[in-house]
Amino acid sequence: MLKGKYTSTKQDSRKLIAQTPVAHSDFFGCYSASLRSLQASESVQKQTALDLQRTRTLLQGIRASTQAELRKKEKESERIVERWQKIADLQAKLGATQSGIKCANATVVDGVQAVGKGQGFLDIALEQAEQARSHLSDENLFLRKLVLKAVNELHSLLHKARRIFSGNCTTEEASFTFAIYAAN
Repeated sequence: MLKGKYTSTKQDSRKLIAQTPVAHSDFFGCYSASLRSLQASESVQKQTALDLQRTRTLLQGIRASTQAELRKKEKESERIVERWQKIADLQAKLGATQSGIKCANATVVDGVQAVGKGQGFLDIALEQAEQARSHLSDENLFLRKLVLKAVNELHSLLHKARRIFSGNCTTEEASFTFAIYAAN
């Protein structure tokens, strides 16, 4: 009986020794596949990080150029307002001084027609200023929409990258908006 147990134990140990290289090769095969997968994931993560950095740099450039453009438009509108103010001041000074000459068409010189039809130069200047303000407002809205679209695209790209690296992302992607207040 003892001899039978010895023989069966010896046979079992031979089987285990024979199976050891197979288990060893399975383990290292799985290990090398995992290592390749990890290296591929790290490569994708580095590329995504580079893309994110490029996108951030582009967004900063867009912000800077937008701010410079807005400042430029504001200065231009200020110059126009100053010019019209100077013209109005000069007109007021000229109207206040007496030259001794009487103008037969005084109503035309003042910018008002005798019949009452048409607009005076102040009305025209006001209309032009309102048109310039409206145009500037439209350009500003377009620029805001453009920046908002770029921010939403960046946010979407970042959300997709997070979803790829974390497996399944349970948070929903939210987009940014801005409120438009109508001037009364």
